[in-house]
Amino acid sequence: MEITTARFGVQAADPEKTIYFPAGIVGFERCKKFQLFHETEKKHSIYYLQSHDQAELMIHTVEPEVLGIKYDFTLSEDYLSLLDADCADSLIALCLISKDRENNAITPHPDCPIIVNTVNKRAIQIKAGEVRLDEKIVSKAA
Repeated sequence: MEITTARFGVQAADPEKTIYFPAGIVGFERCKKFQLFHETEKKHSIYYLQSHDQAELMIHTVEPEVLGIKYDFTLSEDYLSLLDADCADSLIALCLISKDRENNAITPHPDCPIIVNTVNKRAIQIKAGEVRLDEKIVSKAA
């Protein structure tokens, strides 16, 4: 199986590595399947969530710790159900980022992280404004 991407051309798609978003991603609710790619030669990788459904849809993410962000919040039962997760042990967070093409500046978007269940590859996006800022403690990582 292959994925056609706007940035990297045709890439191999591994069904075992396909991440499924049952509710889609904000603004792209019809796009449910994504593949995670990254550049291995860089110290802190930017991860690219590439849509299986739309070649031009690629979302840039990083591990929050790279940006000095530490998430500490409780997911609702609805979110846990979408993730098919019993506990938080198998969950990881990714922080959305955008990149200014003119000056190469990276802007983090910590208020709408992506949460991935590493066991079954199901994921959700926390919608901006759904979690109050004081509940979603964003602090410098130690």
